Amino acid sequence: MVGDITYIAKKSSRDLALVEGETRSRVILKMAENILANKEQILLANKQDIEIAKKNGLDESRLSILTLNEKSIDAMEESLKRMSRLIDPVGERISYLAKKDGLIIEKKYVPLGVVSVVYEARPDVVTDSVGICIRTGNSVILAGSRHSTNTDKCTSEILRDTLSEFGICPDNIQYLSDCSHESKIELARQDRFVDLMVIRAGVEAVDKLREYAIVPIIVAGEGNCHIYIDEDASFDMACDIVVNSKVPRPKACNAAETILIHKDWGVQHFTELINKLLENNIEIFGCEKSTQLHSSIKSANEFHFQHEFFAPALAVKIVEDIDEAINHINQYRTPHTETIISNNLEKVSYFKNYVEANVICHNASTRLTDGIEFGLGGEIGISTQKFHVGGPIGIYHLMHQKYFLSGNGNLRY
Repeated sequence: MVGDITYIAKKSSRDLALVEGETRSRVILKMAENILANKEQILLANKQDIEIAKKNGLDESRLSILTLNEKSIDAMEESLKRMSRLIDPVGERISYLAKKDGLIIEKKYVPLGVVSVVYEARPDVVTDSVGICIRTGNSVILAGSRHSTNTDKCTSEILRDTLSEFGICPDNIQYLSDCSHESKIELARQDRFVDLMVIRAGVEAVDKLREYAIVPIIVAGEGNCHIYIDEDASFDMACDIVVNSKVPRPKACNAAETILIHKDWGVQHFTELINKLLENNIEIFGCEKSTQLHSSIKSANEFHFQHEFFAPALAVKIVEDIDEAINHINQYRTPHTETIISNNLEKVSYFKNYVEANVICHNASTRLTDGIEFGLGGEIGISTQKFHVGGPIGIYHLMHQKYFLSGNGNLRY
């Protein structure tokens, strides 16, 4: 079954790559309209998924990610509309060289072919993935979670039907109905037909797919993001950044998970910062020093510093200096986004040079790591690896750089 799906997607992708950019823009815009027009149908399918997930004991954190409402549908529509407005990258010239012997060497962006996306019960991934793949002229294979099967099937069928409206083969959007780990592993081994796999999943699923994959992969995994508050950091700025980095979307991969506090800054401001977090219903786990300074802080263990909480909770640690903060970050990094709050530019430069991360922020929220904020127009995930892309995965990261040589009987001597 997996082999058939990948073969069909690959076959269809060759024609999709030749569809004019202006036509694909109209397709994506129509997809946005159709998602909104079928809002009730999508919400009904989502309700079915939620009922089944509750019976199967899915935890509240995962249920909240699975659940859609009218605002969620509006956001899916807007995501597609925004993607329709992006400059089309297909055929864009990267370089041009005219040699003395008349040989012309050009390099252009062309579609990869087939992009597969493995993801958890997060229905908005369907529209995000389809939008960016059609924008880049790529076919897409969606491999989601059994918990969101009805929602994902419903949404993908609406998007497939939109392709048909424009005379484009609907098989350029494939949904893998078998959501088992075995099927996803088989998908990760289809190197003849799948050109890239983007993995938006938890640690266990990522490790398993990495073990068996022969398809090139980009992992958009957990984000164990840190904020280091230096000794001369502004109190108001530090509080604003810490709260903004965690409170609005505590389960997002760009949410802060650990706050590292310079001991001298902590002497003056530790209690007030902790109180602000507690006022916002954030559960706090801390090192031994921090538990002695505030009775509401629970003792942290290795696990609390090692992983993202995926919850309104974070860890705090008091450090002696910037070197201890950097060593802690480099030990527990994913890597994703790391922030330093400081007015000392020399220390900021030191932090930037020695911290291993895809994104480093100075006096800014970790939640700014986002494809839209970065001017990419959207993303298919946020890469937590270094190669071939780190950080938000935008349209140019889904393109192949292809050389075209044009001569007049040119030979190499």
